[in-house]
Amino acid sequence: MDNDSVRAYLGAIAFRFSYLTDGLSDDFADFSAGHGVRTPLEILRHMSELVIFSLSQFKEVDSLNLEQTDWQSEKARFLGLLKSLDESLSKNAECNAELMQPENLWQGPLADTMTHIGQLAMLRRLWGQPLEKINYWKAPTFDFSKL
Repeated sequence: MDNDSVRAYLGAIAFRFSYLTDGLSDDFADFSAGHGVRTPLEILRHMSELVIFSLSQFKEVDSLNLEQTDWQSEKARFLGLLKSLDESLSKNAECNAELMQPENLWQGPLADTMTHIGQLAMLRRLWGQPLEKINYWKAPTFDFSKL
């Protein structure tokens, strides 16, 4: 697997996340479905941690212990982290061969991130604002340069 394939997957993650969260009020962040289910903000913070872990395979990063922040700030942080990972991949940065190859990023933390996007979509439906149908097959490529 090459970096361009992983970059395309990052674009799909960014597009689906942006489509999912555009227009949501900050109240969504604290929605509780009960039974120990994470809130949307907790899920999003975990998604940021997964991308930080991915970034750590290319360069030294601060920490997985993210400071608490609000919904809008966490959305911006998550997209910024995706952009940073995309930049590392675009430069064909060397991945830490002892730990992970690009295909492992896809199968591990990035697949987990996409799963959490699905969880957020389900929570959005439970919250009372389901997504309108979209044909992801025809979705535009996400442009990280606009971040």
